[in-house]
Amino acid sequence: MMNDIVYIDQGQLKTNSVLLADLFGCHHCDVLRRLNSLVSTGYFNERDFVLIKYTDIKGQQGAMYELTDRAFLIATSFIGGVNLKEGQLALVDAFLEKRALLNAQHQAKQITRSIH
Repeated sequence: MMNDIVYIDQGQLKTNSVLLADLFGCHHCDVLRRLNSLVSTGYFNERDFVLIKYTDIKGQQGAMYELTDRAFLIATSFIGGVNLKEGQLALVDAFLEKRALLNAQHQAKQITRSIH
């Protein structure tokens, strides 16, 4: 299991389609196809599903989606995969853990500000 299936980027909790493919036991191209289909409906905020470029371990350029916690909650039922249930549980737990960390960091900053 991956350590950082959820990460903090500019104060927001995120994951991405490469991590989801690995976690759910799918090919990344299948996850991209499913997410493209979901995004194309137009029902979602474009900030929740951001298509970005990345370099894979072979050094090849590719596209992946970066997803917010809202997007992940919407998308997981559409991704599928051999590890669907385990992946959903691990991802929810990871988001909750990172959210607690983010909240603790925010509280520590507030306390530091009030002392000074």
